[in-house]
Amino acid sequence: MSQQTYMVWYTGSRSIDLVRVLHEVPGILGMKRADLVYRTFRGIEGPDDDDFESEDMGNNVAASELPGFYRVGTTLFACNDLAEAGDRIEGAIVEGIAEEIRGKHPPGRAILRMGSHYFVDDADETDTVVRYTALVGFWEYSTPNDYEKMRKLVFQLPAVRELGAELEGVMGPLREAMYLSL
Repeated sequence: MSQQTYMVWYTGSRSIDLVRVLHEVPGILGMKRADLVYRTFRGIEGPDDDDFESEDMGNNVAASELPGFYRVGTTLFACNDLAEAGDRIEGAIVEGIAEEIRGKHPPGRAILRMGSHYFVDDADETDTVVRYTALVGFWEYSTPNDYEKMRKLVFQLPAVRELGAELEGVMGPLREAMYLSL
């Protein structure tokens, strides 16, 4: 089993317009298509909430089609390995953080999750369950060599901060996190 690293911006706001996010954020990310799209039939609230079904919406889906797949009460997942912003973020990490901290493969694959979901944030070693309604970020099948230092440095990089500000222009105030997932 492979461990994955995620660096994300998210909001728990219930008033966010998820359809608007799906219309605008792919353009910010330079995401013309989604490699994989699926949705759950209901929101997922936490780690013990694993009794859910998902529906495959397709592969290589045009980003312009994403808003039509979202339904209230579901969670929509879309990812793209080649989004232009992924290249910018990965390049900024490679240039701005030493390899002994970041490792060889920093997060650069784009992901969008719209609807009720969660991740487990291990920043303070308490494994806090973070619930959100919208999440945008990047991931990779690897882990940083120095996870704690990477977490502290990555959101300070100018290109990362600029992208976060662009996302906030559509999504409102966002929180940021880096976490690991099996």
